[in-house]
Amino acid sequence: MSGSSTESRRAKRYFDRLAPEYNRAFQRLGGVVNRFPRGRTFARRMEILDSVLRGLELEGKTVLDLGCGSGQVSLLAASYGAHVHGIDIAPRMLDIARDSAREAGLDDRVEFEEGDVLTATLQQADVTLLV
Repeated sequence: MSGSSTESRRAKRYFDRLAPEYNRAFQRLGGVVNRFPRGRTFARRMEILDSVLRGLELEGKTVLDLGCGSGQVSLLAASYGAHVHGIDIAPRMLDIARDSAREAGLDDRVEFEEGDVLTATLQQADVTLLV
C-alpha cells in the first residue's frame, strides 16, 4: 500500500463524513462548521469567487472544478453559463452536488465525477478551478 493511496483513502473517509455539515456551512443553516468563524469565511469566499467568475465571462466556456466538494463553486460557474466538470474524491459530497444541481435547474450544465485529482485523467477546459 503506497502512502499516496493511504492518504487518498483517508481523505475520502474524512470528506465523506464531513459532507452534510460542509454543505450546511454554505447554506448558513448552522451545524458544527458554522459554530466557528468558518461560516463567515465560507460566505466571504463565495462573494470573492462570485466576483472572479462573473469577470471571466463564462458563457459557453468549459470549467474543470478540481476537488469540487458539494458543488457550490461548480454551480456558481454554471449559473454564469459555463459547462462544468467537477471531480471529487468523496461520494457523499458528489451526491449533494448532484442534488443541488437538480434543485437549481443546472444539472444540464454540470457533470460530477468521483475521482482523485492527483491520479484522474483531467479533461481540457477553458478555466480550471481548485478552491
